[in-house]
Amino acid sequence: MELIVFLYFLFLSQIGDGQSGCQTSYSNMAINGNDLVNTTGSSSSCCQSCQQQSGCAAYTWTFDNGGTCWLKNDTQPLYSSNGAFTVMMTPNPTNTYVLNVSYDASNFFDNVGFQLGSADCGCFVNYTDKNTAQNAGLIKILNNKVRTDFSLYQVIPEYPEQRKDLFLISKFESSVRLGPSFTFRLFYMNYMLMCMCEQLWMIAIAFFMTYFGGMLLVAFSHLFGNILSMFLISYIGNWLDKKDRKYGILTMLAFHNFGVAVSSLFMAICISLPHELTVLRVAFLFFALVSHAVSSLAATGQRIALTKDWAIVLVKQEMNASLSDTNSTMTILKQLSFVISPLSISFILKYIGYFPSCFILILWNLFTWYVERCILISVYEDIPELAKRPIRGKGCAMSENNSKYYTGHGLDRVCDSSK
Repeated sequence: MELIVFLYFLFLSQIGDGQSGCQTSYSNMAINGNDLVNTTGSSSSCCQSCQQQSGCAAYTWTFDNGGTCWLKNDTQPLYSSNGAFTVMMTPNPTNTYVLNVSYDASNFFDNVGFQLGSADCGCFVNYTDKNTAQNAGLIKILNNKVRTDFSLYQVIPEYPEQRKDLFLISKFESSVRLGPSFTFRLFYMNYMLMCMCEQLWMIAIAFFMTYFGGMLLVAFSHLFGNILSMFLISYIGNWLDKKDRKYGILTMLAFHNFGVAVSSLFMAICISLPHELTVLRVAFLFFALVSHAVSSLAATGQRIALTKDWAIVLVKQEMNASLSDTNSTMTILKQLSFVISPLSISFILKYIGYFPSCFILILWNLFTWYVERCILISVYEDIPELAKRPIRGKGCAMSENNSKYYTGHGLDRVCDSSK
């Protein structure tokens, strides 16, 4: 009987991916990025979850949401994270490992890149280049050994955000991955859809205004929208800064797409009304202009959030990405929407008609709202750093689950939720 029980538990230990097990563990350490999925639960449940998840090589457990297992497809890069712990899975017998690069003191700093810029976590540091790091004593070679020093010879300056720090990226790692990650591609896809929706309606409403009242009405619609944007865009920006990224971007998305849908509906009503009902047509046309102005304002807020906030966070989590490349790609996508949108809406209006085109635009905006919403939620959940936002003017950064947050080196307490 004891033999049967032993064999039963031995069998259970081999299910999931089969032969991998949970062995090497690191306390107060976490793996940056490389997320497969995350599941809520106790730390004891993470190992089995990782065994059952295809491609899981390690996991990090944190206190988020009462306990969360972050299943990873890689065991690197590790960074210090108070309260978290990371476990590496033992490899399957079918896995093989090959030494790709041999590092020593003579070539170590030639095989890594130095990412520049300030830390998004509110860590009060600026990442520096190789020459500055050498002059500041952050990196050196002693007795044919590489030394990186983050704290021993540094004095916290009057303005802490000027403190120099390192963010090293393996050039070999960067060269292996071809193109952006899947999360980055989703982000680009979302931005392209947003630009398409915005440009389609900007061209369409110009045609509609010409249809109802000529170019004078087109000029009036642009004047009304631009004046509203001038007075309200700063309030939109301040509102976005005070809200968490997920809630803020989804709100802007809803106002943008539903605003276009409502404006299209008012346009359809205007077209269907007889010319004798002049007052009623003017009233619905005015409602359409107001809805258009609101949607344009929301589109501006959405674009600001994506290009000035989300993109920066994603770049810092992407091993082989740079902000200039990301901005260039997003500019190309926006210009591409300028080419596709006029051709598409012109064809629809000419060969389908103005009245049916209104309902096509309504369905298009409802469909893209759902797709963009799913994409944004997926990107937000894949990048944990998006849930952390600096609190302006307070010198700290609070994660959106009100937990305590520390820098990668454990030197600076960035924010204390008890205060």
